[in-house]
Amino acid sequence: MSDDLPILSPSEARILGCLIEKKELTPDVYPLTLNAALAAANQKTAREPVMALEQTEVHRGLKLLEQKGLVRQMFGSRVERYEHQMAQRFSLTTPQTALIGLLLL
Repeated sequence: MSDDLPILSPSEARILGCLIEKKELTPDVYPLTLNAALAAANQKTAREPVMALEQTEVHRGLKLLEQKGLVRQMFGSRVERYEHQMAQRFSLTTPQTALIGLLLL
């Protein structure tokens, strides 16, 4: 099973954790736009360590997470939006997904 687990960079882990967090805490704005993902990743509260990612880094991280099957880009709106695929990819319950999200932040 460990062979199936993707290796995440620190920025990928932060971005994925933010997507998981925002799905539960702010479902009205989820899936997240690139700008919302950038703001969440660089948030100064409830983040350790505090990061200062650039928009290009977040965009690249989202694309890499998409290639790993952990994030899906949503189409149909005026702007690209992204949602995590953790529960589907690993058959996780909502509490399990939330715990992983906290650990990633």
